[in-house]
Amino acid sequence: MKFCVRSFEFIFVKTRTRSARHTFAGLCSLLRRRPCPTSQQEMKEPEAELPSPREAPSEAEAEVTAWRVQWASLKEEAGEYEEGCCDERFVCHDSEQALENWANSLWAGLADLRASVRRLQTPQSSGPSQGQTAQDVQRSFQSFKAEQSQAFERLLGEQQLLEDALASLEKRFDSWVGESNSMRQRTGSHSKENLNASDDPRGGNAFLEDPELLQLKTELQELEAVEVQEPSYGGWAETDHQVFVRILRVFRMQATSQCYARLAFQFPDLSEAALADHVKWYSDHQARQARRRLLLARWRERRSFLSSQSQANEKRNQAPAREMRERSRDEQRRRVRAWREAREEEESRLAAMQRQVELEQAREARRREKRHQKKLKEFAEAYRKQRDEEKRQAAQSLSSQASQRALSEEDRQRIVQRNLAMLTKKMQAMPRGDPPQSVQRNPAYDHVKSRLHDQTRSFAQKIAQKEDEEEEAQQ
Repeated sequence: MKFCVRSFEFIFVKTRTRSARHTFAGLCSLLRRRPCPTSQQEMKEPEAELPSPREAPSEAEAEVTAWRVQWASLKEEAGEYEEGCCDERFVCHDSEQALENWANSLWAGLADLRASVRRLQTPQSSGPSQGQTAQDVQRSFQSFKAEQSQAFERLLGEQQLLEDALASLEKRFDSWVGESNSMRQRTGSHSKENLNASDDPRGGNAFLEDPELLQLKTELQELEAVEVQEPSYGGWAETDHQVFVRILRVFRMQATSQCYARLAFQFPDLSEAALADHVKWYSDHQARQARRRLLLARWRERRSFLSSQSQANEKRNQAPAREMRERSRDEQRRRVRAWREAREEEESRLAAMQRQVELEQAREARRREKRHQKKLKEFAEAYRKQRDEEKRQAAQSLSSQASQRALSEEDRQRIVQRNLAMLTKKMQAMPRGDPPQSVQRNPAYDHVKSRLHDQTRSFAQKIAQKEDEEEEAQQ
């Protein structure tokens, strides 16, 4: 019996996964139909709403740049979401293939178990072979049961993750629906319950005064009050309520006799009346949730309509102010143009004065250069005269020194002759005697050459060379 329950639970998981896949496919199709700037034509529309540089005031250039940067980031985000949707479609295809493989393996295992049970039921099998077969069947059944339990736990975790992902995608899709197509409308992150806030701060009064929005808000508050007053999960435990919802979804949300039988089997401690009350509460709860979603969709649609209408009214109201700004801007341009013309005239006048000053400075520089060249010529002429005078004086001094040198040479010759005559007389006056005996030289110094007269000979050579030079100078 437990195996049958497990099989039903596996079938339920398969059905739930398939329904989740269809839901995700529907969300992807809605995302593709969502008026987001995915095409080049739609991407250019917000840029057309941006004020041109001619219309934008000078102090708003930073804001225009911020708008363009934000629009570029939104374009990149849209491209990333489109790629993510493509990836999710491939993942869904792979998941479907894996689910089919898992179902095939499940039914193949069940077929093997049935075949083993049939073999045990045949009367021919008896004795030890029948016991061995029974043990083999039991082991295979236990292993199959363990494998399917692990697969069930894994699929249950994946189901929870998928439900969380779908819930987050639904919230994101609802927030996208409530966003405005205008770049100047700065939307904030508001929850579904925060109905008092407005996406457009300039249209907040129009939202608060609209009777349809007030009526929708009142109905939503009434539904929320009913939800708050009722106990959570209809007075049941959270786990029991989740099991109840899964069983009800298996039977396509229809309270049939088979559904009540399955609920009675799952919850034997509860009476049929308690089960019927919980079924009624759950149906009422789902109806309230559907009504709440419908009211929220109408509220967002009305808010978007009022926002666009308020923007159109604001544009019409801002037309006089825009014209005034245009006139002020034209006046400012005229003043700037006049100021630029005056500045250009002043700059041209200053440039002419500067050129005149530069020409005067150039003429003065040429005059200074001429005076400098004249002084250099005078200095060169004076230096040349001084050098010629010095050369003439040097030549005169040389001639006077040569004449003096010639007179002194005659005196020197005369003195030499006089000394020679005196020496001759003295030699003649000396008595004649024996010639002086030569000193015997030590044979040990025969190899030593005498250098006694070297200095005298050298001095005589120097004097002769000097006399030759003086004679050449005189010639």
